Amino acid sequence: MIQHRWTSDQEIEESKRQAKQGSVGKRHHHVPQMYLRRWAGADGKVRLTQTDTGASYLQPPKEIANRDNFYKIAAADLEAEFPGLWLEKHMARIEGDAASWLQALDDLPDGRIYDGDLIANMAVFVALQDQRTVRARERELRIEDALNRFGRAKVASLMLPFTCQLYGIPYTPQRHDELLQQMLDKPEASVERKPRAIESAIGVWRNQAVPRFTAARTWWLLSSSSPLLTCDEPVVYLGGHRWQTPSWAWPYLLYPIAPQRILVLAAPGIRLPPPYQLDDVEAAQVNFEVVAASHEFSYELPDTEIAKSISVPPMVDTDPATASTFMDAVRLPSRWREGDDQPWALRHWYSGG
Repeated sequence: MIQHRWTSDQEIEESKRQAKQGSVGKRHHHVPQMYLRRWAGADGKVRLTQTDTGASYLQPPKEIANRDNFYKIAAADLEAEFPGLWLEKHMARIEGDAASWLQALDDLPDGRIYDGDLIANMAVFVALQDQRTVRARERELRIEDALNRFGRAKVASLMLPFTCQLYGIPYTPQRHDELLQQMLDKPEASVERKPRAIESAIGVWRNQAVPRFTAARTWWLLSSSSPLLTCDEPVVYLGGHRWQTPSWAWPYLLYPIAPQRILVLAAPGIRLPPPYQLDDVEAAQVNFEVVAASHEFSYELPDTEIAKSISVPPMVDTDPATASTFMDAVRLPSRWREGDDQPWALRHWYSGG
């Protein structure tokens, strides 16, 4: 298992210690302010555009992409002295380091990134962003509800080989019952759904996302001749079926890091073809994908109005309580109907594109 300072027990305990001392606010940003400032103008404001309505206006990053107590872990069955704001404190500490990691990317040329330390650091940051959003929380809550509805033991048994593979646990059919019981005996964070959802997201970030983003992706930097957008779901997946929930099996992840630069995390064995500069057409394609990936808002430079001109289908949801299978119950809302497989951005990356 790949270890990093910020996923270690020691640093998490330190964040819990600091959270107990107070000074953690209730306004929690699901997209970091320090990241959004990279799109701010001279007055410190960013343009945000509502995806479904096209309404567009300027706001400072502190007013954007936040919800009160979004990361607070509180429940009646938790100990009174439990530091419920430790995750918010931990993310703030990571963001303090991430500012220098982003600056290091700014100083690199376009093309493949070979700096192992920088990749490991950015994997922590990008993987955390992938797990901290409103949409990610909705996914974890749906999983919790579906486990309760379909039976935690039954679902865990069906998913056990896959779960063991994710966590690097040797699995054999002969050990199935033993491993299943170990999993079911593991103490839960709480009987309440929000603490369990947050605890699950933390586990995915530490044990699955960071190792995968570090070791199972190649990292590339591209520049753009025209401004790029970002959004409230800034880790953008490409390459699967559009109507399906994005997954780590998809070949490309995009992560805009500035109005003129973007990170690409490619699946093993993929080498991005040069040039590593997006022309205006390619930048427009990427911006479409960013808006399509957004939950509610896109963000851009204050003097541009790119997102306002981009139209994507509205989110369509079904009631998970009426789903007939576990997988249908945890499926997130999508902008696409089955069969809507219009070409992805940067189609020359794909064979036959």
